[in-house]
Amino acid sequence: MKLIITEKPSMAKKYREALRDIPDLRVTNSFGHIEALADINHYLADKLGDNNTWRGSIPHLPFVPAKFVHVIREEEAFAEIAKHLSQADEVVLACDPDREGELIHRNIIEIAADRGLLKARTITRVWLHSETAAEIKKAFSDRKPHTAYEGYYQAARTREAVDWTVGLQLTRLYSVKYGRPGHLISVGRVQSWLLSEIVKRWREHTGHTPETFWTYAFKTKDGVSFNLVDEEKKIRRFFVADAAEQKKLAGVAAGPLTITVVDRKPFTEHAPALYDLKQLQKDAANKYKFSPDETLKIAQALYETHELISYPRTDCNVLSAEEAKELPNAVSLIERFPAYRDLVAKVHAANPALMLAPKYIGELQGHYAIIPVLNYTRSGLPALSEEEGKLFDLIVTRLLAALLPPAKGETTEMQGVIGEFPFLARCRNYTDLGFKSALGKALVPDEESAEEEAPLQVAYDTGSVVTGKLSEKKEETKPPALYTDAAILSLMEKAHLLIKDKALREALKDAAGIGTAATRAGFIPTLIQRGYIEKKKQTYIPTPLGLELEPILPEELKVPDYSARLEHH
Repeated sequence: MKLIITEKPSMAKKYREALRDIPDLRVTNSFGHIEALADINHYLADKLGDNNTWRGSIPHLPFVPAKFVHVIREEEAFAEIAKHLSQADEVVLACDPDREGELIHRNIIEIAADRGLLKARTITRVWLHSETAAEIKKAFSDRKPHTAYEGYYQAARTREAVDWTVGLQLTRLYSVKYGRPGHLISVGRVQSWLLSEIVKRWREHTGHTPETFWTYAFKTKDGVSFNLVDEEKKIRRFFVADAAEQKKLAGVAAGPLTITVVDRKPFTEHAPALYDLKQLQKDAANKYKFSPDETLKIAQALYETHELISYPRTDCNVLSAEEAKELPNAVSLIERFPAYRDLVAKVHAANPALMLAPKYIGELQGHYAIIPVLNYTRSGLPALSEEEGKLFDLIVTRLLAALLPPAKGETTEMQGVIGEFPFLARCRNYTDLGFKSALGKALVPDEESAEEEAPLQVAYDTGSVVTGKLSEKKEETKPPALYTDAAILSLMEKAHLLIKDKALREALKDAAGIGTAATRAGFIPTLIQRGYIEKKKQTYIPTPLGLELEPILPEELKVPDYSARLEHH
């Protein structure tokens, strides 16, 4: 008998349906991590004796076991898997196609072997990206010995061991040395770095001294506004120290402006990328003030309870060609909701075949993008809460926008000079609004999408001499913004930008930052629960306890380099 073990019940269901014609095959599942590394007291029990306390363990730290031992923390789930293992000739590991998935099932198999429950001599691995029936059959047919994915396992195992060694032992040490009875001081690779960044930003924000500066713009008689810019074409700021330059500018303030360069380029603007969890969390935070953790919980309900969306814990924002072929099923589901029928009609009119542009199709590294499900099987539609409806709406409109034609137009960049000072105007005119005509501001834009620029009122030619008026605007520098939910997610995703060492910076960049889309949501609630930070007016600030803890944290844990080294090695 062949036994397939999936990572979650929903995948077990898909395997059963896709492989129902294969004889002597059973499918069971875990529920993510049903196992964990044993506590340090497991290893030190003989040495500690009756003094089996955190304080009693301190003299034995640091401690690294000769062999790390895993224990089951959800015995009922493990028992369901174990009852099939004893009858299996081949065990097929069908966990998620990533390091964490590999670790989960290797740990389960290791525990089963230690308990004498593993009888199969053959252990294979299915590496599945697409969840269609055809792809499940192909992946099952192409399964390989599980040792072919040893690299994924060793990488995840190393990370697990390091986090246990550092986090668990430092938490004990700091709790005993600095904590009060019954109150632990939690220390960890990610949470300590994140606390340090929040404290650093708070100090920069509160310690900021405003500095006055001036910017200048030249508005032509035709109403076109040119900004005075620097060598990088950014709006130039004049500070008090630039008084001599401002005096020169005052001497030529009457103009005129001479046009030196006119650059016109056509553009095609596609709708934003499909959602991965990270972008869904950012948009939900910006539009609805949902925390990343709240968004994940709502998305899980849409996925597990209502079966309306695809697997939400994904880092991927594309579909495979196979999923793209099945999009009519997703659109049919959307059309069953009265609120979307008019929009779906526009999609059908503009794109009868429901073909997805190549931008949204690519190679999958794990689960595909978050979209309405491709195989909704319930007879009726669920009643959604207000929060669930809002999140579902983001996902629906993002997919429908991708099925509409792109917007098209022309950008015009005009450069000019007044004396020796450079000026710049950028204009953006749409000739075809495409998806924008149907969705407009209802669609949350990509953070990397082009900025909306002023429409062009009039175009000038190179060499034109234009009259107008120079205006001055006085402002003050603003402090760095305190971290919001969306900003925290961006910080973790782009933590490599904080690293000086090139090799480490590239390693963390290739790993897409610190944490995963699914795990990043949990660190902020942990810091709040520990009493290190609090949320005020949608921003995060340190508490007195957080401010007291941050200076005594190990310097190595205050920088992302530590996490980068795990990726580099």
